[in-house]
Amino acid sequence: MLKRITIAIFLSLLFTAGHSQCTSTDAFIEKEFVIVLSTPKYEAALTMAKSASARLQYKLDLRGLKKDSASGLTWNKKECEDEWGAYPCYIARGRYDDGNYVSIEYSDAFSGFREGYYIVIVSSWCKGGTQTKTSLAKAKKFYKDAYAKLTKVYLGCMH
Repeated sequence: MLKRITIAIFLSLLFTAGHSQCTSTDAFIEKEFVIVLSTPKYEAALTMAKSASARLQYKLDLRGLKKDSASGLTWNKKECEDEWGAYPCYIARGRYDDGNYVSIEYSDAFSGFREGYYIVIVSSWCKGGTQTKTSLAKAKKFYKDAYAKLTKVYLGCMH
């Protein structure tokens, strides 16, 4: 019995360690994103993402996404069809991936964001922590128009 409890506690800690520490009572959590650019042009976003990665010394992680005229961004056709059963497919940053890294996201996937923009995000964190302030201060050293934006992110089942 003790062995089962120990294994259950270990697995619980292991699962928690790899996931966001945000708390919520429903399927949504509040996340803060630090953004250095919002633009309707993917090419401008890509140029900025590469620059921000180098200047801030944050990993550039485009997550394999490519520009798509129908959905803004998408993974490749095979990956979409294998994982989601449809193409194009796109899940925005913010689900269990807190941290400082540079990505390009599509604004339509976020609640409260102006639609039709590619946004260059350099960090995402749970609401209320000091990490957002630290990330924003660093970003503002290079990008005076950098800002933090709060939104809700859906954590429920996607299938």
